[in-house]
Amino acid sequence: MKTIAKHRQCLADIALQECGSFEAVFALAERNGLSITDELEVGQSLAYELADVLDKKVVSEYAADGICPAAMVDERTIAELITIIPEDDGLADIMGSADPVEPIQHTNIFTNEFTSQFA
Repeated sequence: MKTIAKHRQCLADIALQECGSFEAVFALAERNGLSITDELEVGQSLAYELADVLDKKVVSEYAADGICPAAMVDERTIAELITIIPEDDGLADIMGSADPVEPIQHTNIFTNEFTSQFA
């Protein structure tokens, strides 16, 4: 059987989508001459066998719901997600506060029924 890698899919995504389990990533890598960390090209064909399918229920639910896992994140996406907090935003005052914080006292709850302590 064959599948085609889609945008942002890695071998682990294909393992989940086509085999129903992350553990299938090792069989997929070996079968396709890849390392489990190799980046896939969009449109790259990957072979797998029925024996590689570890959880048919997951595979059928993914297919029925149109779920196509795609966990790869490139450097550009990471850069867009990182938020740099300017020093003049006032957070430095909060973060550097020297106000003492009082410790939380432990309380015994339902001492007749339980022996656990809760904070």
